[in-house]
Amino acid sequence: MIMSSIARRTMGLVGTLLFVGSVLTAPTASAASTRAVAGAVPAVSACQANPNDANCDGVDPEASGCAADAYTVASATGQAGTVDLRYSPSCKTNWGRLLKPNMNISVFVIRQDGASAYSIWYSWPTAPIWSPMLYSPVQKAQAGYDWHCCDSGGEIRTGLF
Repeated sequence: MIMSSIARRTMGLVGTLLFVGSVLTAPTASAASTRAVAGAVPAVSACQANPNDANCDGVDPEASGCAADAYTVASATGQAGTVDLRYSPSCKTNWGRLLKPNMNISVFVIRQDGASAYSIWYSWPTAPIWSPMLYSPVQKAQAGYDWHCCDSGGEIRTGLF
């Protein structure tokens, strides 16, 4: 069956919109976790293969695979929950993570030299949220969050580790 040019253009537009929508969708724990196909070798991200500022700064720790070997370096608790400063030894990166957010919130990580990475603002998220990563093999970093609720707001940060 020969497809009309209108049908081809419509299908192309739908495909483009689906791709753009998937790129613009904010990461969540369920969106970031992927299921491996039986027998498939997981792809190695550029950050995992060659950790450096260019390959790691601003990258999602879950989507890049860097969260797989990460551990919590420090935590700080405030009105909107407990934020963790996470570190991946294989990717040499830090990021902030909030497991049980309970307000309008943004999570961040700041490196000792002043470089920073912030998540988007989430409105009362129901799943863990995290900031993008910063490459920090030797520099100290800290994580935190900004929150806004009920005509007030604030910020909480971990120490510099």
